[in-house]
Amino acid sequence: MILLKSIHSTERCFFDEDIHTKAPMTDMTVLRGEQCSFQFACTADTAPGWGNAYPVRWTLDCALPWTLSSVELMPNREPIFQWKLGEPYLRTTPGLYPDLLRKLSPDKPYQVPYGGLTSLFCVLEIPEDAKPGMYPVTLTLFQNENTVAQSTVQITVLPAVLPKQTLTVTQWFHCDCLASLYEVEVFSEEHWQIIENYVRTAVKTGTNTITTPVFTPPMDTEAGHERPTVQLVDMRLDKDGWHFGFDKLERWVAMCRRCGAEYFEVSHLFYARCDLIVPKVMATVVEEDGTEVYRRVFPWNTDPRSDAYRTFIRAFLTAFIEKMKSLDGADKQCLYHISDEPYLNRIDIYRALLDEVKDLIAPYRRIDAISDVEYYTEGLVTVPVPETMSIEPFLKENIPELWTYYCCDTTEGTSNRFFSMSGDRIRVLGAQLWRYNIKGFLHWGFNFWYSNGSREVVNPYYITEGNYFGPAGDAFLVYPGKKGLPAESVRLHYFAESLQDVRALQLAEQLCGRDAVLALVDSEGPLTFRTYPEGPHFCHELRQKVNELIAAKL
Repeated sequence: MILLKSIHSTERCFFDEDIHTKAPMTDMTVLRGEQCSFQFACTADTAPGWGNAYPVRWTLDCALPWTLSSVELMPNREPIFQWKLGEPYLRTTPGLYPDLLRKLSPDKPYQVPYGGLTSLFCVLEIPEDAKPGMYPVTLTLFQNENTVAQSTVQITVLPAVLPKQTLTVTQWFHCDCLASLYEVEVFSEEHWQIIENYVRTAVKTGTNTITTPVFTPPMDTEAGHERPTVQLVDMRLDKDGWHFGFDKLERWVAMCRRCGAEYFEVSHLFYARCDLIVPKVMATVVEEDGTEVYRRVFPWNTDPRSDAYRTFIRAFLTAFIEKMKSLDGADKQCLYHISDEPYLNRIDIYRALLDEVKDLIAPYRRIDAISDVEYYTEGLVTVPVPETMSIEPFLKENIPELWTYYCCDTTEGTSNRFFSMSGDRIRVLGAQLWRYNIKGFLHWGFNFWYSNGSREVVNPYYITEGNYFGPAGDAFLVYPGKKGLPAESVRLHYFAESLQDVRALQLAEQLCGRDAVLALVDSEGPLTFRTYPEGPHFCHELRQKVNELIAAKL
């Protein structure tokens, strides 16, 4: 017999689990203009006559726009850093973990395994003009035209519209990884189309700030090594100095705007951690004998405080800012970096690097990931981005525009996006961001498909941890799908729904006051970035209570 049960989207269905241990989820409320998701867990408890699975046809009946995907098990060699085994993870051993979403087509059968648990992930797009009311979603499985299983979820669309996202969100977007995995020439027409496909998915799921590689980003690159050139600005150096061409940049800005992006995150101007290394800058150089050579201008170990690099970076920024001003005020949409995660003992180097460009970028937001609050208190970083694990000293400063981030070593109870974490632990980030009035969120890997130091390309369908770079899932939320389209993950939807939670909490606060909403968020004790209810459905239940609060005011 085939068993089918509707369950929360944040449940993880491992193949060796029992469907009876999964709590049913039969109804939920949503706001207009949002995206919601849930799952149908399925298995067979009797063996088929041949093989080990039942091929079934299916239909999904719903008046709202929907997609249905199978949740595929992906290899996970490194579920967790082994020195942090005391964490609340689902599992800590290597194996197959549910992550990839593979869209299903009604004309192809779905295999329901005997003795193994799988799930189907349903995503609903609620139009802003959807008529309030109840919308049943019914999945029916057939064999030989006979119904063998059926499950229904009742979706109630409330009259309220989810407000616009105010949180600034960036997840570093790696154009070179797209070129490498799809084996296309950088900035060829095919590459441009692939880039747009991925930007569109990023924006649709809440990333409103796109990493803009004015020159090849210097992040995650081993010293002395080079990543593929993905430089949007053409550069020329002759006896008269620097000259810049912005045709590709103009196309980039137009493309990002067409996809709905709001901000442009300019590549780091200097190397990470204030290492005395310069980014890769490619230019056509006119040599003394008049020959023209396209090459890397500055060796990787050039001191960024040198006159040569200082002359370049100031000439570049001056021309770049003027160009962005001419693109309907795109300069006001730019965010700048000096250096990523500088150590405290390099604060004087950071100050020196900042002094080289501060007068040029002073009118604009300047963000950097930092762990030491001194970078803010000494006025060096105007928009600090501490790790969630290190945010407490920054919260005490009452910073007007405080961001946060997490990455591979952000654990110790904090939210993150690893394969080994529950969906609720990923989604709880939204409530945390609202609770502490965080203005922005940063992550380093929307689609990072290289190994540590970008030494080699890795196929994320087989190597999900960057060849032991970090816990599986840290480096990407999407896979390289067919036809230049991203293949999504369940973690992408958990993250996207966490950002929607922020918007719903903001609406409830606007209608009912902060204290009323805070009482819900802190119902089981003060919510912090390290402590939160560990029940499997806290985020869903909190969101339903917030929706009830909103509905009571309509």
